[in-house]
Amino acid sequence: ALRALVEPPALAPGTAVGPYRLGREIGRGGMGIVWDAVHEETGRTVALKLLAAHAGGADDHARVTREYRLLASLDDERHIARLFDVGLLADGTPWFAMELVRGALPITRYCNVHGLDLARRLDLFLAAVVAVRHAHSRGVIHRDLKPSNILVSDTGQVRVVDFGIARATADVLPSDDARVSMQSLTLEFSAPEQLAGEPPGTPCDLYVLGVVLYELLTGSRPWRLDGCSASDALAIVRSGPPRPPSAVRQASILGTARADWADLDALCLKLLAPDPRTRYASADGLVTDLDRYRSGDPLLARAPTAHYRLRKFVTRHRLAVVAAAAVTLGAAGLSTAYGVRLAAERRETAFQAARTARLQQFLMGLFAGAEPDVGPSRDLTVRRLLERGALTADFLQQDPDVQADLQQTLGALFVELGDYDRAEVLLERSLAQKAARLPADDPRRIEGMVALALLRTDQAAFEDAERLARDAIEQLTRTRTAGPALRLRADLALGRVLNARGRYPEAIAHLQASAAAGESVASAPDMSAVLSELAVAHQYAGHLDDAELLHRRALDLDRRMHGPRHPTVADTLISLAEAESSRGRYQDAEPLVREAREILMAWYGADHPETGSATRILAGTLTMQGRLDEADPLLREAVGVFERAYSRPHRRLGLALNDLGTLAFRRKRFDESVRAYEQALATYRQVFPDGRSQYISVGLANLGSAHLEAGATREAERFF
Repeated sequence: ALRALVEPPALAPGTAVGPYRLGREIGRGGMGIVWDAVHEETGRTVALKLLAAHAGGADDHARVTREYRLLASLDDERHIARLFDVGLLADGTPWFAMELVRGALPITRYCNVHGLDLARRLDLFLAAVVAVRHAHSRGVIHRDLKPSNILVSDTGQVRVVDFGIARATADVLPSDDARVSMQSLTLEFSAPEQLAGEPPGTPCDLYVLGVVLYELLTGSRPWRLDGCSASDALAIVRSGPPRPPSAVRQASILGTARADWADLDALCLKLLAPDPRTRYASADGLVTDLDRYRSGDPLLARAPTAHYRLRKFVTRHRLAVVAAAAVTLGAAGLSTAYGVRLAAERRETAFQAARTARLQQFLMGLFAGAEPDVGPSRDLTVRRLLERGALTADFLQQDPDVQADLQQTLGALFVELGDYDRAEVLLERSLAQKAARLPADDPRRIEGMVALALLRTDQAAFEDAERLARDAIEQLTRTRTAGPALRLRADLALGRVLNARGRYPEAIAHLQASAAAGESVASAPDMSAVLSELAVAHQYAGHLDDAELLHRRALDLDRRMHGPRHPTVADTLISLAEAESSRGRYQDAEPLVREAREILMAWYGADHPETGSATRILAGTLTMQGRLDEADPLLREAVGVFERAYSRPHRRLGLALNDLGTLAFRRKRFDESVRAYEQALATYRQVFPDGRSQYISVGLANLGSAHLEAGATREAERFF
């Protein structure tokens, strides 16, 4: 009798459920039975779940509708199984049709079957955490997390399934919530507050993630609760922390260092804290610590003692520390050998002193005002200072090495100011002078190639930029005198031009290899730049989760290095805003891009192309929110900035013109929209003369849409 009340109705293969026909039963549990089923019209194969009768009641229709809306709101997260359909059987039994995860295994079983190492286990676990974080950001808690609801497909993709008893946290009714929770608890995957009958919140999901992580690390669960009642289980869980994972770790990951296990112990036990207030405040904190563990940074879960932070530093920079120690010992043991070279070094010192004096004289001359006896001019601006420096550098023929270095430095500064024409003259002169005096594999000559490659990308001269970047990388493979920072900058130059040309898979492969090679030896600013560019490649390739994690890691590095008001921070904020826009979350993107625009405005001024780009992106978020009157003046401001900044057609100008077309389209001014789209397309075709660009495709499609709405169907067809 009890089984008849609480189990879903017994159905045979071939039975019609809504528009689906059942195939075979693929699983069952406390909340229902799962079948594979096929949509009779489309042929799509789904996982169709029949919920147990105890989840029903008089308000079935309203509850199932609420669940459908709830689950549908999570469809933009690729690690959450998608919901396709929902309905009720004739007897009121609810059913859900969801994405079928092929070859699915629970995450713990998948790791053991495939013998995965620690790094790969943490990769899969992080994907599950990202999914839970996404749900929490939408006000949704899972409340039934366990390995069987964190599935890994036969291709290694993570899908979190069965949000069937989730509720929007804002809509939970305590009495109903406790009833549903207590009916469906799996004791070993239940937080203490759930066992106590309290309304669950996001800390419950974090606790259960801790249980899953413990099992991934050890092959067992923190506590044995077989046969316990909820009250007995609660007493056991609250009696004290479990044995740390390092004490019962899996044989397949025994090679992990002791120091790494100390971090894993701290992270895991923080998740398993009986008091929700001492766990991570949110899934964001857990993602941050997982990312910190993988990059070798100190964890938030551990006390920031000087010894701990020093050990983490030494671990991250092992090669540099060993090299420094070797140099120190070598200097102590070989100091007498330098006596024979003293005379030569004195001559070199005298030469460097003379060179320094010439540089000092050069710099003092830059700051001399109209009346030298009074002091520097009060209205001396950075631009005037650099222009004076460029003129003065021309008169340093007596020391061509100094002249070439200064021209490169001044050229890079003009790039920062957005004056690409002046930068081009200086960087070309500098590289020509170095090429005449230095061998092809000299690091100073390669630096000049990288600087010019970055400028060419900013100028949209992509073929020249790619050639320079590849030549620089080829020369770096032949020399041992260049440091890792130069190689990272050369890799960055190539990754940036590949992104600009829309070759995202190639950019991802190149930048990932660069980041992996430079992680232990490169400086934080160089690594941050490469991570940011890699995030951009993932973002435009559609890998939004990967992009967000990389952007947040780069943002953390940038804020620690530069503080909160630096243009590098602004660039990463803009990238995060674009990621939010890609998910359709324009209201979340708006404050990010506004903060970035304020930073860039204060740093560069309103007429700089970086500020113009932030202005355009802000206008785009406003347009997509329907705030067209606010967006219009911002877009026109951005177009003006780009027209003044670039002496040749540029992708940024095309984007701004395209956005003007979209604004007019939304106002139903289709003739105006056509004109703006035509200008954007003409710009793209000049920037990408080979015609192989997604920008041109988008421009054609937008023109087709505008002609279609204007009634010019033949023109629309041609463009489509």
